Amino acid sequence: MTNWTLTNYVPLDEMIRHIRDHGIQRIFLMQDSLLVHCGHIKEQFTQIVLNFYVTNDLDAVHLVYLNHVDNVYCLKKEYLENLNNFSFQTKPCIDYIRVITFGTYDLFHVGHYNILKRAKAFGILYVGVSTDELNLKKHKISVHQVSRRKMDVYTTKFADLIFEEESLEWKQDYVTKYACNLLIMGDDWKDGFNFCDCACLYLPRTPDISTTQLKQNLGLL
Repeated sequence: MTNWTLTNYVPLDEMIRHIRDHGIQRIFLMQDSLLVHCGHIKEQFTQIVLNFYVTNDLDAVHLVYLNHVDNVYCLKKEYLENLNNFSFQTKPCIDYIRVITFGTYDLFHVGHYNILKRAKAFGILYVGVSTDELNLKKHKISVHQVSRRKMDVYTTKFADLIFEEESLEWKQDYVTKYACNLLIMGDDWKDGFNFCDCACLYLPRTPDISTTQLKQNLGLL
């Protein structure tokens, strides 16, 4: 694994040790307190790419630390504009947070709704819905066809763009195609997509609900 997504504070010595032990090439920082380490990391690992996600207002001290970051991704337009107006010594590339997620979304339920809502809270949201053909390859038979499942996702109003996922092996291709910088999935996929060139978050699923459970209750399994 050459990517590392950090959502909580990690001491500098621990970060340095992890980078060396695992050959980390890209770090995705999603915690303001980690910015203080960026200068030290860049001094020791000049080729490493540091990416930071702005989800709240940053004070002047944190803004200065961004001189050591390669890419900054912003939740809101105002954050992006403030950064573009800031006088950096070394200005990072600045863009919006673009989130991508994938799913079947069959028998659409509250668990689907919740993860889409949480994903949308991070930024612009792209949602890949598995095609009927892909589901068959996964040995799944959907109750609803892809057109209905896409409509169920659309109805939530969380997705800024919905596309059909045709292959499980094309995750990085979809990340590249839609210029996404954050992939969000349920935690049953934990660490499954860390190879993608973006931050990866694996969110807890809504308890006591799943499509499989619904199919069992309906006598479809």
